[in-house]
Amino acid sequence: MRPDNLPPLDLSGAFLRRTSLSGAILKNANFAGADFQNARFVGSDFEGADLTGTNLVGADLTGAKNLTADQLRRAIIDETTRLPTYIDRTVLTLEEQTDVSPAE
Repeated sequence: MRPDNLPPLDLSGAFLRRTSLSGAILKNANFAGADFQNARFVGSDFEGADLTGTNLVGADLTGAKNLTADQLRRAIIDETTRLPTYIDRTVLTLEEQTDVSPAE
């Protein structure tokens, strides 16, 4: 738990594989370019967090709060990434395929 008067957490570029931040308040955190492969974020709050280029392959995001499809589109995920029930993996995949269509 983080008091509201603390500055946002900056773990940009960090290598924190298999770390557990379950239940953490990660409001406005900067995880850009961080490696959280196989990490646990069960029940964590991602409101406003920057996940640009964040490796979340195999990460457990079940029960995460305020995590958006837009944040996940900017992150690196795969079929082993466990998503919250309110995020539809097929929508992420379809939109990613649309974004990388070949040029005519």
